[in-house]
Amino acid sequence: EVRRAVEKSKELLIGIEVIEESSNEIILQDLSKIEELPMQKMISRLLFMGESMVRDAGKSIMENDNLLARDVIGRDLQIDRIYHLIAKQFYLALKSPDILSHIDLDILKAFNISTIAKNVEWICDHAEKIASLVIEENGLIMEKDIKEKINELFSETVQIFSDASRAYMKGDDY
Repeated sequence: EVRRAVEKSKELLIGIEVIEESSNEIILQDLSKIEELPMQKMISRLLFMGESMVRDAGKSIMENDNLLARDVIGRDLQIDRIYHLIAKQFYLALKSPDILSHIDLDILKAFNISTIAKNVEWICDHAEKIASLVIEENGLIMEKDIKEKINELFSETVQIFSDASRAYMKGDDY
């Protein structure tokens, strides 16, 4: 049971690997370095993936596409992993602020990245729930006006997400 719990936890955490194992001991090591996976790079990836995930969740509803819905659900694990990495890096930055100087970041920017990451992760959790409904219902039957309204709402949502991401990425201050 412990091994299964360790393996499940490893799935959520980027860079964590088992380096030694015996019948009564499992030793994990964090092989990721903040310099190699800086928060700025991870938030860019998270924003790109999040927008794509929301867009595809809407498309899976409109087209009753179970395969696309399953893909959206699968991407949620990656979103969670990136979010956890950003949260871990923010915690490390709070513990040792000198780490930030190595990646050209200050504590306010790190806080903003962490906050944005949590919100994107939350949005993506909802995209995953929407995709799950497509699969559970095995094809949603909707009246034309309802389908048009859902499509309009998803289009607006994706546009807002995209605009917010672009504004963040080109801003001088995070």
